[in-house]
Amino acid sequence: MNKLTRFLKQPYPLFVKPWTLVVIITISLVFVLSILKPFNFKMDSMVQLWGMLAFAFTTFIGASLTFVLLPKILPAIYDSERWTIGKNLLHYFFFILFLSLLNAVTDLMVLPVLAGNSPTPFSWYPFLVNTFATFTVYLIPIILIAFLTKNRELQNNLAEAVTLNQILSQRNTPVPAPEDELTLYGTTRESITVNAGDIRYMEVSGNYVDIYFVQGGEVKHKLLRVTIKQMEEQLHACPFFVRCHRAFIVNTTRIAHITGNAQECKVHLLDIPAGIPVSRRYMKSFKEAIR
Repeated sequence: MNKLTRFLKQPYPLFVKPWTLVVIITISLVFVLSILKPFNFKMDSMVQLWGMLAFAFTTFIGASLTFVLLPKILPAIYDSERWTIGKNLLHYFFFILFLSLLNAVTDLMVLPVLAGNSPTPFSWYPFLVNTFATFTVYLIPIILIAFLTKNRELQNNLAEAVTLNQILSQRNTPVPAPEDELTLYGTTRESITVNAGDIRYMEVSGNYVDIYFVQGGEVKHKLLRVTIKQMEEQLHACPFFVRCHRAFIVNTTRIAHITGNAQECKVHLLDIPAGIPVSRRYMKSFKEAIR
């Protein structure tokens, strides 16, 4: 169960080109219906042709509402930095349920009218049949979108990692280690005084910020009750500390190298084995800072 939970909480790229997804889903539906002909769907009459166009229209409308309109109405939920595999699966689940309802209405009310008959009254059995058919038919477009999304993010993040590493290697002189003592305060009486150059990164931990630093050759950490925004304000005089994620601030003078994968770019710091994520929102400012 813990493995499944960790898997579902893994970051997943949010659809950054929603209209492209809408077009892909609609075209994929037309391809599946016209070429694969599932559930005995045959293009042997004008009624069937109009039926396919009706399903394509409902698909376009449903995809536009769920991929384009919803993220604009609910930006806090569709936050690219908080988007996970679990949220993505849940989004597609409700997307298909919504399409099932639209397709059921089309099948029971629109198609009979196109065939010159009276609309069929709504009932649960046809709706469940439409739901099963919708899940089956849209399985191919969803798999295709997942593959294209992962591949696009992998290529983008690998390219970003190459660019960032080139910027690091082209620095004219080695970046000096900041040795000035730095005192950071929490909203309580707690504080920490440490050489700025010894700090590696800071991470949000609930209502606290966890400060990781090297002391005596060991990596230590200190929790301060403070927001990361307040911490940024305290670090205003130290421009080498840069926000790279909603939950992370890194010391850019201690970057060893940068890697990229299908999920994100990661900063690898001296003395720190784990990579620190660089989110799309902060990529531009982070890139400018390490120059």
